[in-house]
Amino acid sequence: MGYKMPKRILLLSNSTNSGEERFQYAKKTIKKFLGSASNILLIPYAGININFENYTSLTKKNFGELGYNVESIHMAKEPFKSIKEAGAILVGGGNTYALLHRMHESKIVNLIREEVNKGKPYIGWSAGSNVACPTIKTSNDWTAGVPKGINIVRLDALRLVPFQLNPHYKDPEPIKNEESNEDRILEFMTTNPGIYIVGLRNGSILRIEGKNVKLIGKKTARIFRSDMEPFEQSPGKNLDYLLQNP
Repeated sequence: MGYKMPKRILLLSNSTNSGEERFQYAKKTIKKFLGSASNILLIPYAGININFENYTSLTKKNFGELGYNVESIHMAKEPFKSIKEAGAILVGGGNTYALLHRMHESKIVNLIREEVNKGKPYIGWSAGSNVACPTIKTSNDWTAGVPKGINIVRLDALRLVPFQLNPHYKDPEPIKNEESNEDRILEFMTTNPGIYIVGLRNGSILRIEGKNVKLIGKKTARIFRSDMEPFEQSPGKNLDYLLQNP
């Protein structure tokens, strides 16, 4: 899988930190990333416990506070045209299975990939960050399962980046005897050697600008690959190696 230039991608682990307003920790980064972009398109398909209308209203409010107008693809008369004309694409969090299923069902996966490969800004959070990867196999949604009415046939995602992401990454608790994020990541590595997996903790962001990758936030990220010991990556350091093809 080749990594194409010039991509501009912002991948958030989460939308809300405890005790903060939605996107509070990410507002400055989002504003700097989007700049003067207009006509921003939301993909709300990860919503399960919230309908698309309420999801859109909430996101319009959040981004409106930053000076941006957001419209949702579910309201577009011509969805393909709305993607092509969008100044940036937002893909929200929720259930990763539902999100990917609905994206494949509406046949927008290839078009979004094409537009982002040409440089259209992409912002994802939680599930929306997961689908930027080659697959959603490192999602945390094994705990929630596949929602009723969602038929998961394909796990291949947007392939905007060559590495995998595990949003909401939490370190294993030594006392509890239950499956952890790391357990699932280690299982993935066994059958998918040579691929980087980033354990992205809440309050953290990955910013990809062309061939440059930067970790933004106050927390380290946990980096995994089958041929090396997991290690911690500090914020602000160069993570360009994540774009190396496996």
